[in-house]
Amino acid sequence: MEFKIEKDKLVKGLGWVQSVVEKRSTMPILSNALFRAGKSELKIIATDLEVGIEGTVEADVKKKGAITLNAKKMFDIIKELPPGPVQVSVEENLKAEIKGAKAVFHLMGTNEEEFPPLPEYSKDKLVEIPAGTFKEMIEKTIFAASMEETRYNLGGVFVTPSDSEKTLRMVATDGHRLSMIDREIPGLSKLELKKGVVLPRKGLNELKKILVEGVEKLGVCIISNNIVFDAGEVVLIMRMMEGEYPDYKRVIPKDNEIKVLVNREQMVESIKRVSVISEEKTRSIKLHFKKNKLLIDSQNPEMGDANEEVDVEGIDETIEIGYNSRYLMDVFSAMEGEKVTMSFKDNLSSALFQSEEDSKYVCIVMPMRL
Repeated sequence: MEFKIEKDKLVKGLGWVQSVVEKRSTMPILSNALFRAGKSELKIIATDLEVGIEGTVEADVKKKGAITLNAKKMFDIIKELPPGPVQVSVEENLKAEIKGAKAVFHLMGTNEEEFPPLPEYSKDKLVEIPAGTFKEMIEKTIFAASMEETRYNLGGVFVTPSDSEKTLRMVATDGHRLSMIDREIPGLSKLELKKGVVLPRKGLNELKKILVEGVEKLGVCIISNNIVFDAGEVVLIMRMMEGEYPDYKRVIPKDNEIKVLVNREQMVESIKRVSVISEEKTRSIKLHFKKNKLLIDSQNPEMGDANEEVDVEGIDETIEIGYNSRYLMDVFSAMEGEKVTMSFKDNLSSALFQSEEDSKYVCIVMPMRL
């Protein structure tokens, strides 16, 4: 195998695969990326057996072939080279020679046959959906997915048709908070989502990275227990999570009669300031509502305390509720628009958050007992 490629193109391709590559895997081959040189392009492929990624970059290919090389080491080498063309050639003993300007590196590789293949799919099966809309849906839900390994079935985002055949719904929850968004997706009925699928948090985080500005369409198809996302230069394939997703509908409050209208940006800034003094483990703050006023305070027995008052609208009652400040920050940061409505039943029930500008996006946060 032998090819020449511009440094910036190779850095771009290697950058796509870095966070998919397993750094401490019991299978050493998963620390490698597969480099496959074709007619006039180079494919760079990585997988952790749950998420696979294939990036394609232009290259001047002198001799076709394939080899797997340590992905991180290759990335580190290419980044340090000066701007300009990079020459890569592979000898029969699977030693890759990398030349850039006057620098020369040699890196040992392995045969392509040792690398786990990605699931195959037909481009004819792809259903095109708006990339920007799908990325927005990921960003507005993924923060609520569980980070705990023991709560496996909550460690992803539930993707399902909503009440309409044209509407897609994404839901994420970790048991303490929930985020749910509906968006119209043309061609949704062609996707065989049936009762819905659960997509892993890692895979969706990788998908967010490749849905950059300029990517307008995203091809999607389901093959067996995998889902394919084709963004043109980059294809991401993730294994869908097994197991039933919990009945999220039953935790959505229906009778939250106390409603407060707050300034979204002001809440973000005030919570950020007050939570500086909160305990790192609990991140707890307390919201004291009274007529058109809200006092946000934080108490830390070992450090001190902090409070800040903000103006709110629509509340006459006096009520105190404790929350994890990080959860509130995530909600207010994910929402758009100037005003957000907080509604709750009492200080022990979950609060529902909704922006004035987007009735199709809601978040729920459980209170803390303080």
